[in-house]
Amino acid sequence: MAALMDVADAAAAEIAAWFAPRALRHVGTHPGAFTERELDRLSSATPAVYVSLLRTDGNANAAQEDWTGGDGGGVEVPPFDAGPPARRDVTAHYMASVVARPQDGKAGADRVAEGVAAELLRLVPERRWRDGERALRADDADFALPDAVGPAERVEMRNEFNQALAQKHMALWTVSWQQQVRLGAAGPAGQFPATLCVRANGGDAETILGGMEA
Repeated sequence: MAALMDVADAAAAEIAAWFAPRALRHVGTHPGAFTERELDRLSSATPAVYVSLLRTDGNANAAQEDWTGGDGGGVEVPPFDAGPPARRDVTAHYMASVVARPQDGKAGADRVAEGVAAELLRLVPERRWRDGERALRADDADFALPDAVGPAERVEMRNEFNQALAQKHMALWTVSWQQQVRLGAAGPAGQFPATLCVRANGGDAETILGGMEA
């Protein structure tokens, strides 16, 4: 799962850079959906955006070569020099949660959250998060996205209003999307998790997480 979470990290970095300085109090990743108690804890630093990996589709398909158009520049991603089992393309589902409270003398929580979510609706479609990767690599030279990340598709914005949030003068909107992510070849039988590989800037495939004995 590490490679899939790397996509969430890069998305969060790119989202943070998209907004004007100090427009958001916090941008980061989150393990999943929020509980009411957790929203209470996070309400002191709003508006905020949290990117989560929700799930992957049930079946991981053998890697195809026709969707890996690189970073929008027409550069094909070279295949791994790996034996069976084959590399896998998975469809990963991500969500950016926007948490907001009223802004002093400006707007209610619902308007603040909707405004941020609408900006995400402009940003997310077709993104492969390479700008986010470059931003993270400035601090961590070893950070790299998986071998290939497809464009963000099926982007949807949703108002998560409920009465409990209204009573707390909070709002929660979400922007969800899916994109294909290529995972490296699985590790030897009897090992878990499978070995994950990445290819940084067109270089050689590099193992970032080796299998552990079961």
